[in-house]
Amino acid sequence: MLPKKVKVVEKKLGRENAYGLAWHGENVVEIDPRQGEQERLDTLIHELLHLMEPEWEEEKVEACAAFLASLVWQQGYRRVRE
Repeated sequence: MLPKKVKVVEKKLGRENAYGLAWHGENVVEIDPRQGEQERLDTLIHELLHLMEPEWEEEKVEACAAFLASLVWQQGYRRVRE
């Protein structure tokens, strides 16, 4: 079942040696803010895929996230900071 709401939190993840983390059950995604915008988009999609499809192998998540992030980026989508 897909999560209805997801909380995205920016947090330095150097100790975890990760760019992002997904917390199942809590529907929380943590993103390391020390990434470029295109990399951040890839990481966000990657972690959302982990929440949506927890049974997927890491290679599948990586490939799908890279494909989607690249396509969305090429279409000109960018984060708007408030």
